[in-house]
Amino acid sequence: MYDGYVQETGTLEVELRIRSSAERLLPSQPKYFDSIFFGGAQPGTEFILGSATTVRPVFTEYPTLGATVGFEEVAAHDFSCLDLVRAVKHLFNLRFYTDEVSRNVYAEPYTGFYRREPVTDWSDKVDLSRPVVIREPAEKTAATVHYCYRSGDGAVTRQNRSRAETLGKWTVTVENNLATRGEETRENGIFTASVNSAGDYPDAPGASLLQAGDRDSTPSDDMESINFLPKIVVYEGMRELPAGQRWGWPSNGGSYPYAAFHHSAGDNTGTGDVEPFTLCFEDRDGIAGLHRFRDHETALLRSGKRLEVYLDLTPADIEPLLRPNRLLRDFRGLFRLRIGGEIALYRLEEVVDYTPAPRQSTKCIFLKEYPVV
Repeated sequence: MYDGYVQETGTLEVELRIRSSAERLLPSQPKYFDSIFFGGAQPGTEFILGSATTVRPVFTEYPTLGATVGFEEVAAHDFSCLDLVRAVKHLFNLRFYTDEVSRNVYAEPYTGFYRREPVTDWSDKVDLSRPVVIREPAEKTAATVHYCYRSGDGAVTRQNRSRAETLGKWTVTVENNLATRGEETRENGIFTASVNSAGDYPDAPGASLLQAGDRDSTPSDDMESINFLPKIVVYEGMRELPAGQRWGWPSNGGSYPYAAFHHSAGDNTGTGDVEPFTLCFEDRDGIAGLHRFRDHETALLRSGKRLEVYLDLTPADIEPLLRPNRLLRDFRGLFRLRIGGEIALYRLEEVVDYTPAPRQSTKCIFLKEYPVV
Protein backbone atom coordinates (compact mmCIF):
# COMPACT_ATOMS: atom_id res chain seq x y z
CA MET A 1 0.00 0.00 0.00
CA TYR A 2 2.98 2.34 0.46
CA ASP A 3 4.68 4.26 -2.36
CA GLY A 4 7.17 1.96 -4.01
CA TYR A 5 5.25 -1.19 -3.09
CA VAL A 6 2.04 -0.66 -5.02
CA GLN A 7 2.83 0.33 -8.61
CA GLU A 8 -0.58 1.73 -9.50
CA THR A 9 -2.89 4.62 -8.77
CA GLY A 10 -6.46 4.62 -7.57
CA THR A 11 -8.00 3.04 -4.52
CA LEU A 12 -7.34 -0.30 -2.87
CA GLU A 13 -9.85 -1.74 -0.42
CA VAL A 14 -8.11 -3.45 2.48
CA GLU A 15 -9.63 -5.26 5.47
CA LEU A 16 -7.46 -5.80 8.51
CA ARG A 17 -8.21 -7.90 11.57
CA ILE A 18 -6.34 -6.80 14.67
CA ARG A 19 -6.42 -8.51 18.05
CA SER A 20 -5.47 -6.44 21.05
CA SER A 21 -4.66 -7.30 24.62
CA ALA A 22 -7.54 -7.96 26.98
CA GLU A 23 -8.70 -4.91 28.91
CA ARG A 24 -11.21 -4.28 31.65
CA LEU A 25 -13.78 -1.62 30.66
CA LEU A 26 -15.92 0.42 33.02
CA PRO A 27 -18.30 3.36 32.54
CA SER A 28 -15.57 5.55 33.97
CA GLN A 29 -12.92 3.86 31.81
CA PRO A 30 -14.33 3.63 28.27
CA LYS A 31 -12.55 2.32 25.22
CA TYR A 32 -12.52 4.46 22.07
CA PHE A 33 -12.06 3.05 18.59
CA ASP A 34 -11.38 6.33 16.82
CA SER A 35 -7.65 6.27 16.06
CA ILE A 36 -5.55 4.14 13.74
CA PHE A 37 -1.75 4.27 13.68
CA PHE A 38 0.31 2.91 10.81
CA GLY A 39 4.03 2.26 10.90
CA GLY A 40 6.76 0.95 8.66
CA ALA A 41 6.80 3.52 5.85
CA GLN A 42 9.65 5.85 5.03
CA PRO A 43 9.38 9.52 6.10
CA GLY A 44 7.37 11.52 3.58
CA THR A 45 5.52 8.54 2.17
CA GLU A 46 2.01 9.48 1.07
CA PHE A 47 -0.83 7.50 2.59
CA ILE A 48 -4.46 8.53 2.32
CA LEU A 49 -7.50 6.93 3.93
CA GLY A 50 -10.84 7.43 2.24
CA SER A 51 -13.76 9.03 4.02
CA ALA A 52 -15.58 5.68 3.98
CA THR A 53 -12.95 4.02 6.17
CA THR A 54 -14.57 2.40 9.22
CA VAL A 55 -13.45 0.63 12.35
CA ARG A 56 -15.71 -2.12 13.65
CA PRO A 57 -14.78 -3.62 17.05
CA VAL A 58 -15.41 -7.37 17.28
CA PHE A 59 -15.36 -8.89 20.76
CA THR A 60 -14.24 -12.53 20.67
CA GLU A 61 -15.11 -15.23 23.19
CA TYR A 62 -11.67 -16.81 23.24
CA PRO A 63 -8.64 -15.56 25.15
CA THR A 64 -6.25 -13.00 23.68
CA LEU A 65 -2.90 -11.62 24.71
CA GLY A 66 -3.01 -10.60 28.34
CA ALA A 67 -6.16 -12.55 29.21
CA THR A 68 -6.29 -14.58 32.43
CA VAL A 69 -7.38 -18.15 31.75
CA GLY A 70 -8.70 -20.25 34.63
CA PHE A 71 -10.08 -23.77 34.93
CA GLU A 72 -13.63 -22.52 34.41
CA GLU A 73 -12.64 -21.36 30.93
CA VAL A 74 -10.65 -24.47 30.08
CA ALA A 75 -13.46 -26.77 31.26
CA ALA A 76 -16.23 -24.81 29.55
CA HIS A 77 -17.53 -27.83 27.64
CA ASP A 78 -20.99 -29.28 27.41
CA PHE A 79 -20.76 -31.75 30.30
CA SER A 80 -21.38 -31.73 34.03
CA CYS A 81 -19.02 -32.34 36.95
CA LEU A 82 -20.59 -35.78 37.34
CA ASP A 83 -19.86 -36.54 33.68
CA LEU A 84 -16.21 -35.63 34.31
CA VAL A 85 -16.04 -37.96 37.32
CA ARG A 86 -17.56 -40.78 35.25
CA ALA A 87 -15.03 -40.21 32.46
CA VAL A 88 -12.05 -40.43 34.85
CA LYS A 89 -13.63 -43.46 36.55
CA HIS A 90 -13.89 -45.16 33.15
CA LEU A 91 -10.15 -44.73 32.53
CA PHE A 92 -8.80 -46.09 35.81
CA ASN A 93 -11.72 -48.34 36.88
CA LEU A 94 -12.15 -46.25 40.02
CA ARG A 95 -14.18 -47.04 43.12
CA PHE A 96 -15.38 -44.40 45.58
CA TYR A 97 -16.27 -44.29 49.25
CA THR A 98 -16.77 -41.62 51.91
CA ASP A 99 -15.13 -41.76 55.32
CA GLU A 100 -17.81 -40.03 57.39
CA VAL A 101 -15.48 -39.60 60.37
CA SER A 102 -12.87 -37.63 58.49
CA ARG A 103 -15.42 -36.40 55.90
CA ASN A 104 -13.07 -37.36 53.07
CA VAL A 105 -14.06 -38.94 49.77
CA TYR A 106 -11.60 -41.54 48.50
CA ALA A 107 -11.19 -42.71 44.91
CA GLU A 108 -8.97 -45.70 44.12
CA PRO A 109 -8.54 -48.12 41.22
CA TYR A 110 -10.31 -51.46 41.59
CA THR A 111 -7.09 -53.31 42.42
CA GLY A 112 -6.21 -50.90 45.24
CA PHE A 113 -9.73 -50.34 46.52
CA TYR A 114 -10.51 -53.99 47.27
CA ARG A 115 -8.09 -55.60 49.72
CA ARG A 116 -7.23 -59.14 50.77
CA GLU A 117 -7.19 -58.10 54.40
CA PRO A 118 -8.90 -58.03 56.77
CA VAL A 119 -11.04 -61.17 56.40
CA THR A 120 -14.38 -61.26 58.25
CA ASP A 121 -15.79 -64.72 58.93
CA TRP A 122 -19.56 -64.84 58.41
CA SER A 123 -19.81 -68.63 58.11
CA ASP A 124 -21.94 -68.92 61.27
CA LYS A 125 -24.43 -66.39 59.88
CA VAL A 126 -25.50 -68.43 56.85
CA ASP A 127 -29.23 -69.27 56.94
CA LEU A 128 -29.21 -72.90 55.78
CA SER A 129 -33.02 -72.96 55.58
CA ARG A 130 -32.99 -70.57 52.62
CA PRO A 131 -31.83 -71.39 49.08
CA VAL A 132 -28.32 -70.65 47.86
CA VAL A 133 -28.10 -69.51 44.23
CA ILE A 134 -24.88 -69.59 42.21
CA ARG A 135 -24.64 -67.57 39.01
CA GLU A 136 -22.01 -66.73 36.43
CA PRO A 137 -20.75 -63.10 36.73
CA ALA A 138 -20.48 -62.87 32.93
CA GLU A 139 -24.07 -63.83 32.13
CA LYS A 140 -25.01 -60.19 31.37
CA THR A 141 -21.69 -59.24 29.76
CA ALA A 142 -20.95 -59.34 26.05
CA ALA A 143 -18.49 -61.98 24.89
CA THR A 144 -16.21 -59.29 23.45
CA VAL A 145 -15.78 -55.89 25.10
CA HIS A 146 -13.93 -52.91 23.61
CA TYR A 147 -12.57 -50.09 25.79
CA CYS A 148 -11.69 -46.95 23.85
CA TYR A 149 -11.64 -43.16 23.77
CA ARG A 150 -14.12 -40.82 22.19
CA SER A 151 -13.63 -40.41 18.46
CA GLY A 152 -13.42 -37.11 16.61
CA ASP A 153 -9.80 -35.96 16.98
CA GLY A 154 -8.38 -35.14 13.54
CA ALA A 155 -4.72 -36.00 14.17
CA VAL A 156 -5.61 -39.33 15.80
CA THR A 157 -7.98 -40.17 12.94
CA ARG A 158 -5.20 -39.62 10.40
CA GLN A 159 -2.76 -41.76 12.38
CA ASN A 160 -5.31 -44.54 12.82
CA ARG A 161 -6.01 -44.52 9.10
CA SER A 162 -2.33 -44.65 8.14
CA ARG A 163 -1.49 -47.42 10.61
CA ALA A 164 -4.73 -49.39 10.28
CA GLU A 165 -5.25 -49.42 14.04
CA THR A 166 -7.11 -47.52 16.76
CA LEU A 167 -4.94 -45.63 19.24
CA GLY A 168 -6.05 -46.23 22.81
CA LYS A 169 -8.37 -49.19 22.10
CA TRP A 170 -8.22 -52.45 24.07
CA THR A 171 -10.33 -55.51 23.29
CA VAL A 172 -10.96 -58.29 25.78
CA THR A 173 -12.68 -61.63 25.23
CA VAL A 174 -14.57 -62.79 28.31
CA GLU A 175 -14.28 -66.51 27.39
CA ASN A 176 -17.31 -67.60 29.38
CA ASN A 177 -19.97 -69.81 27.78
CA LEU A 178 -22.75 -67.85 29.48
CA ALA A 179 -21.57 -64.46 28.23
CA THR A 180 -23.95 -62.69 25.86
CA ARG A 181 -23.16 -63.19 22.19
CA GLY A 182 -21.87 -60.18 20.33
CA GLU A 183 -19.71 -57.18 21.13
CA GLU A 184 -19.97 -54.17 23.41
CA THR A 185 -18.03 -50.91 23.10
CA ARG A 186 -17.38 -48.94 26.28
CA GLU A 187 -16.27 -45.56 24.98
CA ASN A 188 -15.09 -42.76 27.23
CA GLY A 189 -17.80 -40.13 27.45
CA ILE A 190 -15.53 -37.07 27.28
CA PHE A 191 -11.88 -37.60 26.37
CA THR A 192 -10.23 -38.30 23.03
CA ALA A 193 -6.83 -39.87 22.48
CA SER A 194 -4.00 -37.56 21.39
CA VAL A 195 -0.78 -37.62 19.39
CA ASN A 196 2.34 -35.45 19.51
CA SER A 197 4.46 -34.15 16.67
CA ALA A 198 7.94 -32.59 16.49
CA GLY A 199 9.23 -30.19 13.86
CA ASP A 200 6.07 -28.06 13.66
CA TYR A 201 7.43 -25.00 15.49
CA PRO A 202 10.18 -23.40 13.34
CA ASP A 203 12.10 -21.81 16.23
CA ALA A 204 12.06 -25.05 18.24
CA PRO A 205 11.77 -28.05 15.88
CA GLY A 206 12.92 -30.32 18.70
CA ALA A 207 9.77 -29.61 20.73
CA SER A 208 7.25 -32.45 20.77
CA LEU A 209 3.89 -30.67 20.70
CA LEU A 210 0.39 -31.95 21.35
CA GLN A 211 -1.79 -31.88 18.23
CA ALA A 212 -5.29 -30.41 18.53
CA GLY A 213 -8.11 -29.66 16.13
CA ASP A 214 -8.90 -31.16 12.74
CA ARG A 215 -7.09 -29.66 9.76
CA ASP A 216 -9.11 -31.83 7.40
CA SER A 217 -12.40 -30.15 8.32
CA THR A 218 -13.66 -26.74 7.25
CA PRO A 219 -14.63 -24.75 10.34
CA SER A 220 -18.00 -23.03 10.21
CA ASP A 221 -16.66 -20.13 12.26
CA ASP A 222 -13.53 -18.91 14.00
CA MET A 223 -14.48 -20.63 17.25
CA GLU A 224 -14.69 -24.12 15.76
CA SER A 225 -10.98 -24.13 14.96
CA ILE A 226 -10.01 -23.72 18.63
CA ASN A 227 -12.85 -25.56 20.41
CA PHE A 228 -11.41 -29.05 19.99
CA LEU A 229 -12.71 -32.04 21.93
CA PRO A 230 -11.43 -32.46 25.53
CA LYS A 231 -8.20 -34.39 26.02
CA ILE A 232 -6.49 -36.01 28.96
CA VAL A 233 -2.68 -36.01 28.99
CA VAL A 234 0.29 -36.36 31.32
CA TYR A 235 2.22 -33.15 31.98
CA GLU A 236 5.93 -33.79 32.41
CA GLY A 237 6.99 -30.22 33.19
CA MET A 238 9.48 -28.05 31.31
CA ARG A 239 11.85 -29.89 28.98
CA GLU A 240 15.17 -28.50 27.75
CA LEU A 241 15.37 -27.82 24.02
CA PRO A 242 18.39 -28.84 21.94
CA ALA A 243 21.19 -26.30 21.78
CA GLY A 244 20.41 -23.27 19.65
CA GLN A 245 16.62 -23.64 19.82
CA ARG A 246 14.38 -21.14 21.64
CA TRP A 247 10.78 -21.40 22.73
CA GLY A 248 10.04 -17.83 21.69
CA TRP A 249 7.77 -15.17 23.12
CA PRO A 250 7.13 -14.47 25.94
CA SER A 251 9.86 -16.44 27.75
CA ASN A 252 12.31 -16.74 24.84
CA GLY A 253 13.81 -19.52 26.94
CA GLY A 254 15.54 -22.75 26.14
CA SER A 255 12.79 -25.00 27.53
CA TYR A 256 9.16 -25.73 26.71
CA PRO A 257 6.14 -27.34 28.45
CA TYR A 258 5.85 -31.02 27.53
CA ALA A 259 2.61 -32.96 27.75
CA ALA A 260 1.60 -36.16 25.98
CA PHE A 261 -0.97 -38.95 25.85
CA HIS A 262 1.68 -41.60 25.20
CA HIS A 263 5.45 -41.47 25.59
CA SER A 264 7.76 -44.32 24.63
CA ALA A 265 11.48 -44.64 25.25
CA GLY A 266 12.35 -43.47 21.73
CA ASP A 267 10.18 -40.36 21.62
CA ASN A 268 11.98 -37.06 21.01
CA THR A 269 11.05 -34.50 23.66
CA GLY A 270 14.24 -32.45 23.73
CA THR A 271 17.01 -33.14 26.20
CA GLY A 272 16.58 -34.96 29.50
CA ASP A 273 14.98 -38.27 30.34
CA VAL A 274 11.23 -38.89 30.58
CA GLU A 275 10.05 -42.21 31.96
CA PRO A 276 7.81 -44.02 29.45
CA PHE A 277 4.08 -43.77 30.15
CA THR A 278 0.79 -44.29 28.37
CA LEU A 279 -2.89 -43.48 28.77
CA CYS A 280 -3.79 -46.10 26.15
CA PHE A 281 -6.04 -48.91 27.32
CA GLU A 282 -3.89 -51.37 25.36
CA ASP A 283 -0.21 -52.20 25.86
CA ARG A 284 1.91 -50.09 23.51
CA ASP A 285 5.64 -49.93 22.89
CA GLY A 286 6.28 -52.28 25.81
CA ILE A 287 4.32 -50.09 28.26
CA ALA A 288 1.42 -51.60 30.22
CA GLY A 289 -1.90 -49.97 29.29
CA LEU A 290 -4.80 -48.95 31.49
CA HIS A 291 -6.32 -52.40 31.06
CA ARG A 292 -4.14 -53.41 34.01
CA PHE A 293 -6.76 -51.79 36.26
CA ARG A 294 -9.33 -54.27 34.88
CA ASP A 295 -7.36 -57.50 34.49
CA HIS A 296 -8.33 -58.97 37.88
CA GLU A 297 -11.99 -58.03 37.38
CA THR A 298 -11.91 -59.61 33.93
CA ALA A 299 -10.45 -62.81 35.37
CA LEU A 300 -13.39 -62.97 37.80
CA LEU A 301 -15.82 -62.67 34.88
CA ARG A 302 -14.16 -65.65 33.24
CA SER A 303 -13.82 -67.96 36.20
CA GLY A 304 -15.48 -66.43 39.27
CA LYS A 305 -18.90 -67.19 40.74
CA ARG A 306 -21.66 -64.90 42.00
CA LEU A 307 -23.36 -66.16 45.14
CA GLU A 308 -26.82 -65.24 46.46
CA VAL A 309 -27.17 -66.36 50.05
CA TYR A 310 -29.26 -65.40 53.10
CA LEU A 311 -27.45 -64.32 56.27
CA ASP A 312 -28.58 -63.59 59.83
CA LEU A 313 -27.14 -60.08 60.17
CA THR A 314 -27.31 -57.75 63.16
CA PRO A 315 -27.14 -53.95 63.19
CA ALA A 316 -23.52 -54.30 64.37
CA ASP A 317 -22.75 -56.22 61.17
CA ILE A 318 -24.41 -53.59 58.98
CA GLU A 319 -22.92 -50.47 60.60
CA PRO A 320 -19.38 -50.87 59.14
CA LEU A 321 -20.94 -51.19 55.68
CA LEU A 322 -22.77 -47.88 56.10
CA ARG A 323 -19.83 -46.08 57.71
CA PRO A 324 -16.61 -47.35 56.11
CA ASN A 325 -13.38 -46.32 57.79
CA ARG A 326 -9.69 -47.16 57.91
CA LEU A 327 -10.35 -50.52 59.64
CA LEU A 328 -11.60 -51.83 56.26
CA ARG A 329 -14.09 -54.22 57.90
CA ASP A 330 -16.59 -53.46 55.17
CA PHE A 331 -17.16 -54.13 51.47
CA ARG A 332 -13.48 -53.40 50.71
CA GLY A 333 -12.32 -56.43 52.70
CA LEU A 334 -12.99 -60.13 52.21
CA PHE A 335 -15.63 -62.36 53.80
CA ARG A 336 -15.13 -66.02 54.60
CA LEU A 337 -18.17 -68.25 54.02
CA ARG A 338 -18.61 -71.98 54.46
CA ILE A 339 -21.19 -73.24 51.97
CA GLY A 340 -21.85 -76.98 51.65
CA GLY A 341 -18.55 -77.90 53.23
CA GLU A 342 -16.53 -75.56 50.99
CA ILE A 343 -14.73 -72.61 52.50
CA ALA A 344 -13.95 -69.68 50.22
CA LEU A 345 -13.35 -65.93 50.30
CA TYR A 346 -15.87 -63.54 48.77
CA ARG A 347 -16.41 -59.89 47.97
CA LEU A 348 -19.65 -58.43 49.28
CA GLU A 349 -21.47 -56.74 46.38
CA GLU A 350 -24.89 -55.99 47.80
CA VAL A 351 -27.07 -56.30 50.90
CA VAL A 352 -30.67 -56.53 49.69
CA ASP A 353 -33.40 -54.83 51.76
CA TYR A 354 -31.96 -55.29 55.23
CA THR A 355 -34.50 -55.04 58.06
CA PRO A 356 -33.30 -55.13 61.70
CA ALA A 357 -35.89 -57.70 62.79
CA PRO A 358 -35.23 -60.85 64.87
CA ARG A 359 -35.28 -64.23 63.14
CA GLN A 360 -35.29 -62.64 59.68
CA SER A 361 -32.36 -63.35 57.40
CA THR A 362 -31.20 -60.93 54.69
CA LYS A 363 -30.33 -61.70 51.10
CA CYS A 364 -26.70 -60.86 50.27
CA ILE A 365 -24.87 -61.06 46.96
CA PHE A 366 -21.19 -62.01 46.92
CA LEU A 367 -18.55 -62.43 44.26
CA LYS A 368 -16.24 -65.37 44.77
CA GLU A 369 -12.57 -64.47 44.41
CA TYR A 370 -10.69 -66.57 41.86
CA PRO A 371 -8.56 -68.48 42.46
CA VAL A 372 -10.07 -69.54 45.76
CA VAL A 373 -7.84 -68.43 48.63
